Amino acid sequence: MYYSPMKVKQINRVKPSFLNVYIRIELFYIVLFCLAIGLFIPLTSVSQISINTTDKVLENFDGMATGLNCPSNWRLQNSSSPSYAGGTSLLNYQSSSGSPTAAGFYNWGTSASERAIGVMSSGSFTSPNQLIGYFQNNSSNAITELSISYDCERYRVNLAAASVQFYYSLDGINWIAVTSGNLASTLLPTGLSQFSFSPQLSIPVPTFKISGLSILSGNCFYLRWHLNTTGANSQGIGIDNIAVSASFFSGCTSPTIQASSIIVENITDTSASISWTRGNGTAGTLLLAKAISAIDSSPINGTNYTSNNTFGLGEKIGDYNFIIYKGLESKMTISNLLPETNYHFAAFEYNTSQTCYKTPGSAKNAYTLCLEPENQVRSLLASDIQAQQITLNFPSINSINHASGYIILQHEEAKPIPFLNDGIAYSTGY
Repeated sequence: MYYSPMKVKQINRVKPSFLNVYIRIELFYIVLFCLAIGLFIPLTSVSQISINTTDKVLENFDGMATGLNCPSNWRLQNSSSPSYAGGTSLLNYQSSSGSPTAAGFYNWGTSASERAIGVMSSGSFTSPNQLIGYFQNNSSNAITELSISYDCERYRVNLAAASVQFYYSLDGINWIAVTSGNLASTLLPTGLSQFSFSPQLSIPVPTFKISGLSILSGNCFYLRWHLNTTGANSQGIGIDNIAVSASFFSGCTSPTIQASSIIVENITDTSASISWTRGNGTAGTLLLAKAISAIDSSPINGTNYTSNNTFGLGEKIGDYNFIIYKGLESKMTISNLLPETNYHFAAFEYNTSQTCYKTPGSAKNAYTLCLEPENQVRSLLASDIQAQQITLNFPSINSINHASGYIILQHEEAKPIPFLNDGIAYSTGY
C-alpha cells in the first residue's frame, strides 16, 4: 500500500549572532507500508466459508458427485508441515466400487450422491495427509467459541494403523492441537485388506468445542484434519458430515463518559508525549495511533488487546491502527515515529466487565518534527555595503544534508535577536 507524499515545513533553531542564518527544511517523505504475510490465497479461491450466525455450517462433500474437485475452500495436502496455501483442491481418484490400490487423495462414496473426502497412502505417497477448511467470520461480532463434529468413514481395512488428529489455525500456517477432536487408532482396528463402499465403518466424532477465541468480524480461521495412515498397507479413510457452528460476543455495558482533550506535546522527529482527560471506564483508556491518515477502526467489544508504546509493535486494529497504550493512566510517551509525518490518535474508555469499549473515540493529530540539518552555514560574507542595502554571500543549500533553505534575520543594534521555534513556518517580514 502506497501513501501520497506529504510536505511539512519546520524551523530549526540555532544560537543567535549579529546576523543569524536559520535553516528551513522542506523534506518530502513517501511512507511505504508493506503487509508481509506468509499466506497467499491463490485466485482459484473466490471466498471463504462464511460464518455469520449461530446456525451450523454443514459440509457432507456430496456436491463433489463423482468428480475430482474439492468443494470451494477445502484443500488436501501431502505434508507433515501443512499450510492452506500449500494444499490442492484437486483429487487423484474417485472410487465407489472395486478394489483400488493406488495411493492418493480420494473421493470415496457409496453412490454419486453420497460422498466423503479422504486418502490412502503408500510407500511413495506417504502419510500423513491433511484436509483443511478455510472459514471467515462474517458477523458483526467476534467469535468466542466454535463447536465442531464430523464422521470418520473407512472404505478399506488393512494392516497399517490409522488415526485422525484435529487442529485449528488463525493464519493457515501455525496450528493449535485440539485433542478432543482426535480419533484414536483403536477405533479403526486393522485387518486383512478388504473394501466396502457402504462404507465399511462410520465413526461419529461427537461435538467438541474450541473456547477462549476472539476471531474478529472479517477475520479468518482454518480447521485441519491430520489423516495418519502410517504405512504402505494403508487403510482407506474419509471425512464426512462436518458441522461447524459459532458462539459470538453477545453485548456489554460501555462507559458513559469518553476520554477527551487529547494533548500532543514534547514532539521530536521520532517521539511525542500524549496526555488526555480520563472518562469513567473502569478498566481505563485504550489509545490508538496511525500514520498519515485518520483512525478508521474502533476496538471490538469482548476483545482484550495488547499494547506497545513503540509505534508499530502494538496489536493492530483494521488498517494500520496500532494500540499504543491501555490502562488507568492519562499520559504516555510514544516512540519509533517517522520525521515530518502526520500522526493521528484516538482514545477509547472501556470497562473491565466483558471488556466493553465506548465508541467513537476522541481524536487528535500532530506532526512530528523534521530532521535537523547536519551542519550550520559555514560562512556568511557581506559586500556592496550601502546606506540602505547590503549584499550577503553564503554557500548553496545543497551542501548541507537535510536542509532546503535559509532564514536570515536582521536586527538593529541594542535589540535582542529572537529565537525561532520548531514547528512554525515563518514568512518574510515576520
